[in-house]
Amino acid sequence: MKKTDTALPLLALISCLSACSTLKPIEMPATEVQGMILSGEIPLQGESIKVVTSDGKSQKFRVTEVDAEARLIRGRNVTVPIDDVVAIETAEFSIGKTALLAGGSYVLLALLAIAIAPALIL
Repeated sequence: MKKTDTALPLLALISCLSACSTLKPIEMPATEVQGMILSGEIPLQGESIKVVTSDGKSQKFRVTEVDAEARLIRGRNVTVPIDDVVAIETAEFSIGKTALLAGGSYVLLALLAIAIAPALIL
């Protein structure tokens, strides 16, 4: 079996399974955002988020735990006090970006096939 016989289907499979996401800001006052966090509406465990705190710093991480009792959002090596959160952005699946990635991958795959075909024939 040739390397191209394995590589091309693998590239196509990876392209099909790829998905893109976009961070979507939650537009509301800080007190409402904090209330939604404490009630468990946002963010969900395992979700990728970007948090802006009252000191103007922002941190992007995947949520491992929301501890309403201790008023903390935890990620890997990140702990953010809920009372300091002034804005939050949550990851949202992007159909347009995913379609563009998949379409671009198929075009690249076709160009590779066209470029490799003469070498395989000879």
